[in-house]
Amino acid sequence: MIAVSLFKWIVCSSVMATLLICLALLVKFIFDKKLRASWHYMIWILVILKLLIPFGPESKLSIYNLFNLTDQKITTESYNVINTINTATSSIAKSTPLPGQEQPQGNTSSLPVSKSGDIIYLSVFGLIIWLFGAIIAITYFLCHNIQLINRLKMNEIKNTDAISQYFEDCKRKLGIRRKIRLKSVTFLNSPALFGIINPILLIPDEMFNKDSLWILKYSIYHELSHYKRKDITINLILSILLVVHWFNPIIWYAFYKLRQDSEIACDELALSYLGANENKNYGLALINMAERFSQSYPTALASCFFNDKTTLKRRLTKIATYNKINHKTSLMVKFIFAVLCLIVLTNAVENII
Repeated sequence: MIAVSLFKWIVCSSVMATLLICLALLVKFIFDKKLRASWHYMIWILVILKLLIPFGPESKLSIYNLFNLTDQKITTESYNVINTINTATSSIAKSTPLPGQEQPQGNTSSLPVSKSGDIIYLSVFGLIIWLFGAIIAITYFLCHNIQLINRLKMNEIKNTDAISQYFEDCKRKLGIRRKIRLKSVTFLNSPALFGIINPILLIPDEMFNKDSLWILKYSIYHELSHYKRKDITINLILSILLVVHWFNPIIWYAFYKLRQDSEIACDELALSYLGANENKNYGLALINMAERFSQSYPTALASCFFNDKTTLKRRLTKIATYNKINHKTSLMVKFIFAVLCLIVLTNAVENII
């Protein structure tokens, strides 16, 4: 039945991803300074893959063997939880009869149902609870994004031949051929790349004055880095996954950390295309944005050069210590990442003992 399959997919992916998130945080903590920001980000991509495809090939090397987290066991334990909730709900309903209704005497427990019928019933009951929370989550995301998008007043940029030429030069350096339009906006604190199908680089009106042009230069590199890394598409996938897994606070925290690592990874990519002595000016551009504004207004379909002050210190530290890739370190990191893929993208073996 569809309800059973859907319930199993949601539960298994959430439980397995939770364990993977704990492992990812441990790996990131141990190799914090040895991993480049792009690799920190790639670790979170494994979490997304596990959430999308929880049913992988079985392997004795899978980390889920340590906890005996087979698909069958996860599903069975989930049914036990749902059954407990259902029993408690039924007990409350029976203990409070309607006015004029007599309390039944003796044993009122229902007749036992078949195992398959019980599984279908619990799956449907669990899906009803999940659907209620998912509707609230998707309503929040839609209202939040629609409200912000409606507040944006996009205008054509006038007398900006120099900016347009610089923008095209940046696209050429990053190997971006797709057309990306430039628009000015009145309601944004920071330049932002908006849209997936028809991307637009939004630039606040006040950044066209002479004092802000040097900041705009670094903002363009940063936003084009978001486009090159397909971060807006990833943000949209994150929003969908959060709607599906609204009940799991660990996943919410993981995606918050993912967005932080995404910004740092874009800083890293932008710096790789800038001059060797541009680190300081790039960092100063971020500080200048922080002094002007207290926050930005991100949406699922946009990415901003300056997000918030909570990640500013970490971004500045990474910018100050940025250096070119060490090939020996790169090979070691690739090996670690390959091992990580092997143990987390595979599932536990049934009856391994």
